[in-house]
Amino acid sequence: MLRGGSAGSVSGALAVAAHGWISGTEPLHAGSLMLLVASSAAVGGSVAAVGALRTSRIGLVAALLGGQLLGHFAMMWGSPGMSHDPQHSTSMWSPAMLGAHLVAACAAAVVILGAEVAYRICTTVLARVLPAPVSLPIPPGPPKLAITHGDRVILRVFAADVCRTRGPPACVRG
Repeated sequence: MLRGGSAGSVSGALAVAAHGWISGTEPLHAGSLMLLVASSAAVGGSVAAVGALRTSRIGLVAALLGGQLLGHFAMMWGSPGMSHDPQHSTSMWSPAMLGAHLVAACAAAVVILGAEVAYRICTTVLARVLPAPVSLPIPPGPPKLAITHGDRVILRVFAADVCRTRGPPACVRG
């Protein structure tokens, strides 16, 4: 779960950084931002759900490369002014753009894997330093107060005469 959330958020953020670093365009428009958020959520969800992406290093790098690809397409298609960008008018992928997204995906994988190693080290140290949790003793035998509950409402409902219509009480009727 931690790897999926990290992969999704870092993938979207680094797609913006790599794209802006090379193309130097204006900030994202609402359409491209929504597409980027959706692609980041898709990358995070796929990393959290698919076992091969969740457990292997190669799977993480592949998911982050896919996230960079989705992020590039989201920023290219979602923004109306991006079609006039010199990086996109000649070719969808220039060598500089491809290199920036590739470096961003590899850097993100290194950061996420480093965070996982640091998390394992910190939790191991804390588990050894902190005292063991104290468990409360469980008294033997049955509970002191026996709880019995009988639902008498249902018995009354079945015993009621269902053929009568509802009306005033018999003492009031004339």
